[in-house]
Amino acid sequence: MMTRLSSFLAAVTRFVTRHVALTLVLSALAAAAYGFGVSKVEFSTAYRIFFPEGDPGLTALTRLEDVFTKTDNVLVVIHRPGGVFDRRALAAVQRATEAGWQLPHASRVDSLTNFQHFESTEDDIVQGPLVARPARELSDDELAAIQQAALGDPVLSGSLVSRKSTRLHSILITLRCLPSFA
Repeated sequence: MMTRLSSFLAAVTRFVTRHVALTLVLSALAAAAYGFGVSKVEFSTAYRIFFPEGDPGLTALTRLEDVFTKTDNVLVVIHRPGGVFDRRALAAVQRATEAGWQLPHASRVDSLTNFQHFESTEDDIVQGPLVARPARELSDDELAAIQQAALGDPVLSGSLVSRKSTRLHSILITLRCLPSFA
């Protein structure tokens, strides 16, 4: 086997070294054909292309989506080496959260700034966004309280805010897609 491979490689090497101009022309033609073919390649995230028409599972999923609507998610990850619990970073998260609502078909935007936080004082339970006012107006004590609440909340910590690092934050945008987008 090895001698057949070696003799084949020797023959190819002899051809290339004897016919340099032809090899260059053929290589250029192959690259052009490859480039033309690559321009026709499409990328699709629609998993439906892997199932044949009339597949019972796909038919059931289509019926379910017709009734309850299909959803997709967009995850925006923010990495800030200085941490996400300062005025500038929280202001950026607030702007990104508001921008998420502007996306077509956005039905929900979850982030650190609009996370519904519950606090109890004596007999009262207060509920509202974790960052209730513009981040640039927050005091240092308020920033520390926001960080403590975020890292102490089992829903936030490890999902929208990294457990191990205060430098990572994410915004989850839920999109309700119309059947024609599926």
